[in-house]
Amino acid sequence: MEKAAKIASNTREKALEALDQDKNEPIRWLLGNALKQHAEVSEAPHFLLDALAGTRTGTLVAWNADIEQYRAALENPELAPKKAEADLRSDGIDAEDKLRAVVAEIMSVITLSRAGFRQFRVLLPQKSSTPDFEAVDAAGTGARIEVKNLREPDDIVRTVAAAHWKKRSAAKPGKYNFKAVLSHSHRGSLTADAKKRICSIIDSLPGVRKPIDEVLDGGVHIRVEKAEQFASRVGQRDSFFLDMSGRGKPGILVVSGITSENLVTQISEVQSLFLKALRRVFESVPKFFGDSFTNEQPGTNVMALRWEPPDFFVSEEMMQFVATKIENLFADFQLPLKVVIFVDPEIGWELIKRYS
Repeated sequence: MEKAAKIASNTREKALEALDQDKNEPIRWLLGNALKQHAEVSEAPHFLLDALAGTRTGTLVAWNADIEQYRAALENPELAPKKAEADLRSDGIDAEDKLRAVVAEIMSVITLSRAGFRQFRVLLPQKSSTPDFEAVDAAGTGARIEVKNLREPDDIVRTVAAAHWKKRSAAKPGKYNFKAVLSHSHRGSLTADAKKRICSIIDSLPGVRKPIDEVLDGGVHIRVEKAEQFASRVGQRDSFFLDMSGRGKPGILVVSGITSENLVTQISEVQSLFLKALRRVFESVPKFFGDSFTNEQPGTNVMALRWEPPDFFVSEEMMQFVATKIENLFADFQLPLKVVIFVDPEIGWELIKRYS
């Protein structure tokens, strides 16, 4: 335990030192105080602190570029760090979940600004229910904006493997000080037995020398191997995934093959997104509507939902279909609500160059 604590402490020190670098100025501006608080209370893996402590990868480039766009869109940027610090205060266990919520706010402002919204104003938490932002929409109408994050499913190959690796590496960082690669082509949820087997494979990896290639319950074919074995097998051209994630950085990289099934939207996916989005919208109803709604507040009510999709390919039509169905549900009761479901927007080349 003492060794694990020492490793975590060294990582946190490197991360906080990296915050002072010029290319990390946007992260320092928005999240500096919050990350220092996280570093003090959490010894568990933390994707942003770990990224700051390691060699510079696409993660840091994206975070800095996105925060730069977010800051440029705000009318009152001085309040953004205060809101982030309050929203991100953590006991350590929920640090990454709270970071995802802040990511959703950043991405929503970027996405909506590209759709014609402007004059975004950060709203600090009040005693009464308050949305996250105010803005003006493309038609010049005032808008109240509440943001929520739609987490990716916790029962797919990628999330099961990542969660268990995080748990094991936090408990025994010295044993999991290497990069592993899990390759698969499965789409959808795993059975309980399949999830259990993935976890047991990860448990055994520190002492395993040969790749593990097997078919799990439900016909799920996976291959788990050390990064060097993966690179040797696929060759330099196809091992760029390792470079994107940090070839020498400890962790598990999940590589998903693309098949014709990825091009077809399944009804279960639509149902899953609808239920997940509807649940988050209902949670946010008090931000827009009181117990006795009178529509005295002019303007547009906007529910911005950042979706973490389970697959690489994303259907814009599916997101719009689900958003419209939810809007119509509220419209049936004359409750005006605009729903925007989106995935993270692309980053311009100039910003990539600036923060690489």
